[in-house]
Amino acid sequence: MKRFLVLTVLSLILILGCGEESNLVPPAGANGLPLSNVRLIDLIGIWEAQEAEFTVIGSSPTQRLEMVQSGGTVSLEVSGDGRFTIIIRRSNSDSQIITGLFEIDRGVFSVFFDTAPSTPSAWTALLSANQLSMAGPMDYDFHGQGLSVPVQANLNLIKQ
Repeated sequence: MKRFLVLTVLSLILILGCGEESNLVPPAGANGLPLSNVRLIDLIGIWEAQEAEFTVIGSSPTQRLEMVQSGGTVSLEVSGDGRFTIIIRRSNSDSQIITGLFEIDRGVFSVFFDTAPSTPSAWTALLSANQLSMAGPMDYDFHGQGLSVPVQANLNLIKQ
């Protein structure tokens, strides 16, 4: 019995000691959507990507582009009402401008793109000091030919 009690106490110490959750992966809410640790007021301003990866959804083989490493830039500007503009500049072509609205409701971060204003996209958004990590689906002219395709965007941004 004494051995069982010691093991139980040690197990509790391990569980409680290791219970601190990582800020890199948000927990899922009751509806299964990822939760965010940001507030809309935290997003207001101009952000520049340190990393911006776009992966074509459903492509085989996987088609992936890291915009910053390949000489491009990605910037995000957010106004007080949640309206945003993303400017994606490839090193060898014109910019693509994507606009829409950010909404945060009970921790769920939703993106409404102006191309489909009635269809929310659930994104993750995690803020740590002046660094914002965002990920979610969007349409992007991946091949630079004027035709947008569904991609998974992963953005790591620094507030300017």
